[in-house]
Amino acid sequence: MDVHRILIGHPDRFEIIRNPPFNQRYGVKRWTQDAAKRARGWNVQHPVSVQEKVTAIHGLAADDQVATQVAADLPRKPAVADEVPAKARIEAIRDLAHDEQVASEAATDLLDRP
Repeated sequence: MDVHRILIGHPDRFEIIRNPPFNQRYGVKRWTQDAAKRARGWNVQHPVSVQEKVTAIHGLAADDQVATQVAADLPRKPAVADEVPAKARIEAIRDLAHDEQVASEAATDLLDRP
């Protein structure tokens, strides 16, 4: 899909095409397919911003197997876990504790802490 086809439905497409965004990779103002998709508010092929990356992850996690694996892996990264607000961590624990076995084992492990 080329830039013109991506922008075809945008009401200001001609003005937008005349003013390409700065491309960090090439160091010049230049259109790319991703830049055109950003102008339309679409998902990009090569996410750059945090929000684009989060959107890409959510798209991949639509598959339950992928979501399960990611949910299990991310809390094991100390830097990630430390940045998650306490309220969100508490809610996650509550959600997981609906399973009796999980709640029982977690409570036992917590009570055994020094």
